[in-house]
Amino acid sequence: MKEKTLVYPFDKHFAVMLRKKNILATQCDFTELVSPAGWGLSGLDAGMVDFGSTCGIIVHADFNEALRRVDTVFFTESDHMIDKETLILPKIKLSIEKNKNIICALELTESECKLLASTAKENGVVFTYCRDNQQRNQIDLISEEQLLLRTINTPVVMVLGTIEDVGKFTAQVSFAEYLQDIGYKVSVIGSRGWSHLICEHSVPSFMFDKNYHEHEKVVLFNNFVKKIELEEKPDVIIIGVPGGLIQMSQQQTNRFGITAFEMINAVPPDATFISTYCEKYTKEHILKLRTLIENRFSIEVVGFLINNTAVDYTSFDSTSKLSTLTVSPETVDESYYVTLPVPVYGMSSQNKLFDAVIAQLASYNEVEVL
Repeated sequence: MKEKTLVYPFDKHFAVMLRKKNILATQCDFTELVSPAGWGLSGLDAGMVDFGSTCGIIVHADFNEALRRVDTVFFTESDHMIDKETLILPKIKLSIEKNKNIICALELTESECKLLASTAKENGVVFTYCRDNQQRNQIDLISEEQLLLRTINTPVVMVLGTIEDVGKFTAQVSFAEYLQDIGYKVSVIGSRGWSHLICEHSVPSFMFDKNYHEHEKVVLFNNFVKKIELEEKPDVIIIGVPGGLIQMSQQQTNRFGITAFEMINAVPPDATFISTYCEKYTKEHILKLRTLIENRFSIEVVGFLINNTAVDYTSFDSTSKLSTLTVSPETVDESYYVTLPVPVYGMSSQNKLFDAVIAQLASYNEVEVL
């Protein structure tokens, strides 16, 4: 039986979990959604957070009141800047004191994690830290002599984003569902730290661990994917790449696309598509963007998927996170993108992009037959 679960702090970052909850790998029934009062979501249906379909769950601002009605609290990442010390840790401790099980998808320090786990044990509740990353233990320790790249024989599709928070994770899950509906067996490595709750695998934590050299991360990730291929025997492997691809300004660097570079070198994709922000791209801009990405990462881009996220350009020179705005899908003029010299799709026509990716994979089989 699924446990009644409170989600905090709720925003559009979590919307995909509500819409895909029928395929969740967790026993949570998300019955309570709480956002800080200043976020303007209280009293609204959760679907309004990304202008999508209604979810039938009203967002509240009173954490303590909602806590009374649940068995478990899911602390999630957010698109907003949020102070962990004042808004997160006290609520985790309060939840444990109230005998609620905890699932934490937020990044914690090792000492914070150990303290909360110990407190939970004392109170007889379960503390699950998603980012502790069970995937890290799925790879046997590889000695220096064994650090070798292995050939991945299964077709690999990578989903990348020009920047962070442009619907990349939703696109990964939607593409996986699309393939499954037409009969393919799919393995998905999601770009979020808690992706394994919905698609079995997350990008492993060693990709962000400073104790590993960059070249070791490449080989370890290659072996990680090979292990999934051998154990699950999928028809297609979908890999979501965390972070962005290109530097937007001197302050907004997207880590210079380093994670993408490493993962692409670890597992060269057979097809890729790019999730990007809503913008009236000129012909010159979109051509230059595709050429830049293809040349820098040695990939062929099947197409771009426009998300209903707009960039706040006033934050370009900010040292904090790049600000984005969620816009109504109706404001995205998909007829304009049809005129561009590069395949660009809106959210309502994303299945056409998925068909183009499948056609790309099928073309390799035709070449092999010839």
